[in-house]
Amino acid sequence: MKQMQRIDLLIELGFTQVEAAVYYALLENSPQSGYGIARQIEKSRSNVYQALKSLENKGAIVQVQGSSNKQYQAVAVEMMLEQKEREFKANRKRVADAFRDMEQQEDIQAIYYLQSMEQVFVKANEVINQTRKIIFIEAESHHFAKIEHSVRDAISRGVIVALYTSDIESYEGAEIIRYKPLKTSEMVPECWPINWFTMAGDAEQFIICTTKRNTDELIHALYGGNRYLSGWIYSDMLYQIGFSNIVGMFNDGLSREEIWQEIQSYIHRFVDKAPGILDLKKEYRDR
Repeated sequence: MKQMQRIDLLIELGFTQVEAAVYYALLENSPQSGYGIARQIEKSRSNVYQALKSLENKGAIVQVQGSSNKQYQAVAVEMMLEQKEREFKANRKRVADAFRDMEQQEDIQAIYYLQSMEQVFVKANEVINQTRKIIFIEAESHHFAKIEHSVRDAISRGVIVALYTSDIESYEGAEIIRYKPLKTSEMVPECWPINWFTMAGDAEQFIICTTKRNTDELIHALYGGNRYLSGWIYSDMLYQIGFSNIVGMFNDGLSREEIWQEIQSYIHRFVDKAPGILDLKKEYRDR
């Protein structure tokens, strides 16, 4: 990567132009004096000394002890990034605490249009983290990678995770349901030029997202917490997953009794225990 590209990355981290140039110069050649750095990057000594002081406060550089004049050494990039990550987490908590009483509650009746894949994955991880019992996820491996840490946490706290996919063979703790079409020509990757990224957590929240095939180019994405719609999408995913599983059992030669037993198992595991479905049933009974 060229020098200017690396300096631009440092600026994206919050360094000023001069700070980025000074830090880069010290990465190339340490230790150096402020005078030597000023000559190397062709900046005024006053600006360089100001940048050195700022970088020292940020923990990006250190003074070399024992030299007759002030010499500076760059801190390794990985250590500098770890320091900035710790600072960000501390600042994030302070800001979140300061503005907590101003947070707006989402209207659970509303449907939210997500405008970027970054928003989709942020909201997807929130949904997984808030799921208490059961979550259905339809995802390919390149999208699943963006939520894997939340899925792992959900499994560790006892959430049932059912993953509907075409290219993930197995995942410890999750139930993997592979696309099982009736005919090879009906394979989803072959007949659809898009990727689906869909989830329904506890039949209380949902995300529906489509991207161009094998990319993160967003076509459409919706999020909602409406109980009725969430329950409907949860049920739709259940039937879709159940159908694919039944096709697989037919292909494997299972008997009618074995298939019916598996269907009953699905109803017990995924319908009777979904909080949103149970709440909807109670709501309708009480009317």
